[in-house]
Amino acid sequence: MNGIGGIGKSEFVKAFARDYRKDFTNILYFNYDTDLKNLITDIDFSDDRPEDSDDEKFKRHNRYLRSLKDDTLIVIDNFDTTASDEELLDVAMKYKCKVIFTTRSKLSLKLYTFMRVLFSIFKKNSVLPKPLADCLLFQSASSESDKRIAN
Repeated sequence: MNGIGGIGKSEFVKAFARDYRKDFTNILYFNYDTDLKNLITDIDFSDDRPEDSDDEKFKRHNRYLRSLKDDTLIVIDNFDTTASDEELLDVAMKYKCKVIFTTRSKLSLKLYTFMRVLFSIFKKNSVLPKPLADCLLFQSASSESDKRIAN
């Protein structure tokens, strides 16, 4: 979900998670700060040990996130970067669980196209009600190619 700052993206996603919590076994909410590698590494796991390196933590945490099924919702709030600047975006987009990003950044054409396909799958599986899915797919079209995809 993208838009200018202060329009309520974060609150909308929080309300969605609250209203649809019965549809999910797990809801994980993260605030994006520097990059996905740090976000994943910094998750607190009960089996983390002080002597574990960041690489060890990342591998173990990422393996756990990859194991989550579609009954888990991950919210990554304030993903205010471009897809090309986030080297692990492809990793997160391959998780089997549902992932919602909130961002002030314009979506790249590649990411926007991928998200449209992803949300069309969600709609077919009745995970999101159609009006909400359509709202999440809204993207202001700024170029001719974006307009063709948005329509």
